[in-house]
Amino acid sequence: MRILKQIEVSQEVEIDVTAEDIACAIMRQDQDRLGAVMMGLNGCAQWLKAVPDFMIEAMGDAQRETIAGFLQAQADRFGSVRTKGEK
Repeated sequence: MRILKQIEVSQEVEIDVTAEDIACAIMRQDQDRLGAVMMGLNGCAQWLKAVPDFMIEAMGDAQRETIAGFLQAQADRFGSVRTKGEK
């Protein structure tokens, strides 16, 4: 006797996603755009907090300064947008 049986198959794949891909995806979202942005920021925050100190110490001075400068610029940008509306 033969019977037909349907099976589901899943496969893990690796994909490359660039910052430009992410920016385009954020801009395409009409509804829930803020939710998507907040989820992305939360993911970034979790990722940054997970970097162990020994890896930061292993970076060169120029690398650490570049990263710190970028993060500070973004923190300033978020802070200045919040205070622009305040008069």
